[in-house]
Amino acid sequence: MPHSSPLPILLPLLLVALAGAGCSPATKAALKPKELTPAPLTLDSFAVAGAAPLAPAPAPAPAPAPSAPKPNPLGAGSPSANDLSPADVTASFEGAPTPLPAQASANPVFAAIRSSAWVDEVVGNINGKPVYASVFLITGSPTVTALGPRLQREADLRTRNDWLNFATREITRAVNSFVEDELLRAEAIASLKPEERQGLFAFIDRAQRELERQSGGSRAAAEQRLLEEKGITIDEWRRQREDLELIRFELSNRIFQRVSVARRDIALRYQQLEAEFSKPPLATFRLIQASKDSKPDLDTITQLIATQGFEAAAKSKANLNKPAEGGLEQRELAPTPEATAAPAPTPAAAASEPPAPARLFANPKLDEAARSLAARGAVGESLGPIELTASIAWIRLESIEDRTTSLYDAQLAVEEDLRSQRVERERTRFIRQLSGRASDETIRDIVLRLLEVASQRYYPASKPEPVRPAPRR
Repeated sequence: MPHSSPLPILLPLLLVALAGAGCSPATKAALKPKELTPAPLTLDSFAVAGAAPLAPAPAPAPAPAPSAPKPNPLGAGSPSANDLSPADVTASFEGAPTPLPAQASANPVFAAIRSSAWVDEVVGNINGKPVYASVFLITGSPTVTALGPRLQREADLRTRNDWLNFATREITRAVNSFVEDELLRAEAIASLKPEERQGLFAFIDRAQRELERQSGGSRAAAEQRLLEEKGITIDEWRRQREDLELIRFELSNRIFQRVSVARRDIALRYQQLEAEFSKPPLATFRLIQASKDSKPDLDTITQLIATQGFEAAAKSKANLNKPAEGGLEQRELAPTPEATAAPAPTPAAAASEPPAPARLFANPKLDEAARSLAARGAVGESLGPIELTASIAWIRLESIEDRTTSLYDAQLAVEEDLRSQRVERERTRFIRQLSGRASDETIRDIVLRLLEVASQRYYPASKPEPVRPAPRR
């Protein structure tokens, strides 16, 4: 099959994906206040009293140059891997992902993806920082899971067009999340003083020592564990942890600490959710039924109730009502309308009255018995035998669950709900203020280039499509 560029197919898919991408659900989920505010951060959190400046990191070995220059898919003047020097590719804090070390990963998926055949590529530029394909396909970011393993699995299950649709959605979400992360990270770096950045590095050093301690105190063992579990090196782990702490720091200072919830707001919200916090009580009954025409079953149930108890009789085969579940039935206890001696209402008056509550049980005799037990709160008591149309019944009240929640008990949940909504609004507003630095055209170009790279790597033109494609997920 002749090779043709997937861009004509990818462009309409991308436009649809970008239209519905919204505000990056992946980042929203990863940066929820519950997960990011266990210990609120301030500028003093990263300060280290009397700390000496860190020594510069030793220069890493230069990356091998490609045998032949590759054409730039983004057009003349755009950044590409051929425009970067080895020092650019291995820059420590702002640069490219660290090359895989000599030892191979024990995880076969990551080992296959991070093979020696992989040649990283620059797919765009955000805030003057080159964006590498490996960040999305191999290493991931603080809130973006590496897509490579999943794209590779789905390529074996889907047709080409189905896979392109799937890849378009996933890559678009990942790029939007990455752009938000990068904007927040850059804003945090710009607000950090030199001594505060030094404190951040000291914090990451402590986290790395703890990681190594959990692996027996060895850096090599810690790195091997990261390769097996996440497919990343320890330097890539450090870079992700640095970015995550910077994002937490920026969100804490700019959003979380500025959001407050007053007691009056909690009370108003509780009133709005009154139906949720004032549900009717829930009664649990145990019901036994046996056919009128089956004297052996009636005798068995009567004997079991007298000797082994109501539950044993309800679980016996003689019970016609859910013997496997012990005859359990749950009903909401709606209020019973009061009986009055007033004359029958006119049709117009009857239409204006609220409808009568639904019966607990369809049979009037059984319904009356159940309501009698519930009205008295007679937990543990039973009534029967009750003669029904074609059977004999026994009923027992097992429990009554009060499902009302007072304002005192609900205030923490209501406050958290209000705070989450307000934090999300503030986060969206803040991201929009920063998003002018990354235009829609820039995001679209990155997504297109990533789709082309992923197509060439995971679904090349020579790859046969599956005979029976998997259903859409």
